[in-house]
Amino acid sequence: MTRTAAIQATRRDVRGTRAARRLRAAGQVPAVLYGHGEPTVSLSLNETELRSLVRHGGHGLLEVAVDGATETVVIKDLQYDHLGSAIYHVDFARVSADERVSISVPIVLKGTAPGVKAGGVLEHAMHEIEMECAASNLVEQIVVNVNDLQLDGEITVADLVLPPGAAALVDADRTVVRVVKVQIGEEETAETAGPAVEPELIRPEKKADEGEE
Repeated sequence: MTRTAAIQATRRDVRGTRAARRLRAAGQVPAVLYGHGEPTVSLSLNETELRSLVRHGGHGLLEVAVDGATETVVIKDLQYDHLGSAIYHVDFARVSADERVSISVPIVLKGTAPGVKAGGVLEHAMHEIEMECAASNLVEQIVVNVNDLQLDGEITVADLVLPPGAAALVDADRTVVRVVKVQIGEEETAETAGPAVEPELIRPEKKADEGEE
């Protein structure tokens, strides 16, 4: 199990678009906390602290401190602004350690594929995986070692090492990463083939008895 990360939150009673804008202007991020049949609570969090949390443990089990009490949660939804730079809103869902949850976890590649040294190109086709597991076994990322990946080789979902008791929620034969041969484009092929040669135009011979018009 990964180390449980924690963050301080403040309960907010004022909601709405204008209130959310004022929060963001003050360096805060609006959030909601829900689940387990308990009331939904509107929160605000420090944007800098939240960004650090997302970078270092945002995909694992979290603790949110509110009004002196601590809630065990996972991030169910994280919204960014239209530029993808600022965190716009976050949804927290309450969980218990023995509860099974579904969550998207980043896939991180590690190592150097021999197939690349042989002239291939590494294609990272799948950057995160949706999986289900006990909340206590959540991890921040799935590490994939590519040190044995040869030219034309691939690693699929079935090859991933998931946490104990975890199950992937996508097809087992889906490609995660592969090494493919470099394909020469049609334009490059045309350039290397040299300039096109126009066909010779053959005109019919004029009959001897045909006069000039």
